[in-house]
Parts: sequence; structure tokens; C-alpha cells
Amino acid sequence: GVVRDYGGFKAGVVGLSGVAKGASQSSELELAREYALKLRRAGAGIVVAVLSCGWQEQPQRIRQRASELAAAVPELSLIVAFSRTQTELDVFRAAQSWVAVCPPSQENALRLELALAPATNAVMDVKAGQILLDAAVLGQAPAIAAAAAELRGESGGQMGRRVTSAEDDIEVGEPMGNLTADCLLRWGKGHAALLNRASVRSSIGRGVVTERQLYEVYPQNDTVMIVKIRGADLQQAIEHNLEKATGLPYVSGLSISYDPAGPEGGKIRAITVDGAPLSDSKIYKVLSTDYMLAGGENWGGLSQAVEFANTNEPVRKILHWCLAKQHSIRAPRDSRWVAD
Repeated sequence: GVVRDYGGFKAGVVGLSGVAKGASQSSELELAREYALKLRRAGAGIVVAVLSCGWQEQPQRIRQRASELAAAVPELSLIVAFSRTQTELDVFRAAQSWVAVCPPSQENALRLELALAPATNAVMDVKAGQILLDAAVLGQAPAIAAAAAELRGESGGQMGRRVTSAEDDIEVGEPMGNLTADCLLRWGKGHAALLNRASVRSSIGRGVVTERQLYEVYPQNDTVMIVKIRGADLQQAIEHNLEKATGLPYVSGLSISYDPAGPEGGKIRAITVDGAPLSDSKIYKVLSTDYMLAGGENWGGLSQAVEFANTNEPVRKILHWCLAKQHSIRAPRDSRWVAD
């Protein structure tokens, strides 16, 4: 733990990484309280705990862990936790503390503003905002800027290498997303492929396609999962995702007829797999990502799979393999989602 002085007001911060090997949860909570008390004795007006539950941990489990921590350590003012599968900030009260479960972001830093009671420094409210991580606006430490420039120079040659050529512009959205899903299906030799909407971030312009562009298209380090799932469970997972309005996923091998205004649990009219109707009892081999299997963007339904395995192959590597095998590429032109 550490205590920082902000113009006469002291705040304490303690990092908690969860239950250590060979230790009980109760002993970890006792240790957390010991550190929180030390920070209070050092003059901290508030104590913030940064809780690590594991990057892949489900949000509901993180809420439970944070609530247990708040109940056991009343000296904590705020508990901050992070989840890769969280889609938006979740702020709530737990015992005497506040808890903020934060989503990941590559473009913004999260700013938490605390309203404190004048006499007791008790946290009365928590508000959040975002700070755009723009070096042109915020500036950059000279040492970091120099290191980044050196790395860019070292990687510049490789990042500029040609992968293939695009016959026309391949826009972000269905064109680029469906192309990426097609690559997963081709590589994994499955029945279908699914990608969450936010995974594909950039377009590819007409002309030479470079390594750098593939990083812009898919900047995450998601790995490919092979999922074996019954048809009924696959449809239910897709249906659940539609209800949560995270945007239509990118698909390959599937054609889905749906009613956007349909009732909850009944938006999908029909699904075909390689031209044949989806069978409820048949087990399908579906290519997806570790992010989705962990429940990212409301894809928790995929966990109903009868079997799944992580190939540990990055999606971006598979995209490179797929595109490099073709002298030129163009956007898929078939309709995979049909609104009735």
C-alpha cells in the first residue's frame, strides 16, 4: 500500500491480487484489513483498493468478491476492479464502501470522481468520466516518447510488409467483419464462425494491404476457440446476444432470418448452416474467440458448449494466414442476416 498527499489531503491505495496459493480467503481478507488499517494510521482520509480477480473473471463473480471484501474491511472507501468481459462501468454500494467494476478500453482512461463528506471524508457519491488517450492533447513523457520512437523504427520494416492486395475498399462493419469470420472458418474447418461486433476496428482501403493494417483491423490479442455446441444452444446464445443489443455479430457459414421487433427470446425466425436448417440436437463445430467464451459482449451462452478448446492462435495471425494465401481479396457480398 501507499499513501499520497494531494495538497494536504492524503489518500491511500492498496493493491489486492486475490487469494494466494496455499492461503484461505479469510486470511487474505485479514491481510487486506491489516493494510487498510496501516494506511488509515498513516493519515489516509480515504483508502482505495485495486482488486484483481483475473482478467477473464466474470463480472458477477467480481461483484461478489468486491462485496465480500467491503464487508470484511470497513476501512475501505472505494474498491476498483477490472473485467475484460465488462461492457460498461458498474458502480454500486457494498457495506460501507463503493465498488466500481470497470470495462477495458484501449482509447480512453477512466476517471472516477468522489464526492466526500466534509467532516468524515466518507464517500457520498461516485461519478465517472473518460479521458481520451491522445498524446497530442495530453502530452507524453520524453522517455516514453523516445522508447516508442525506437520501437516504431525497429518494427517499421516488418509492419510495412505486403500481405495481399484489396481489389476495392473493405469497410469496417459487415464487409471486414464477415471477411475475418470467413478466415476463421476456413482455417478451423468448422461448420460456422462467430465474432463479436466490436472486435473488428478498421477498414482496409483498395490497394496493398500491409501488416500494420491487420493490427489496425484487429488490435486485440484474442485467441481462436474451437467450440462444439448443440444447435439449440447455439441458437439460444445468438438469441441472447440479440436481446442485449450489442450489435449483430459477424458470422460465417450461417444465414440468419430474424425479426428486430420480435419478442424477447423469439427474434430469430430461422438459421441455416451451409444451406441446411439448423438441427437442435446436432453438435456443430464453431470457431469463436476466448473473449466471447468468457462472456464478452453478452456471449455467455457459448459456455453451454459440450466441449471447447483454446487453440492459442491469435485471430490476427489467422487473418494474416488467410489473406496472405490470396493474391488479392475483396469483401464478401452475401447477406448473412435477413430482417423479416
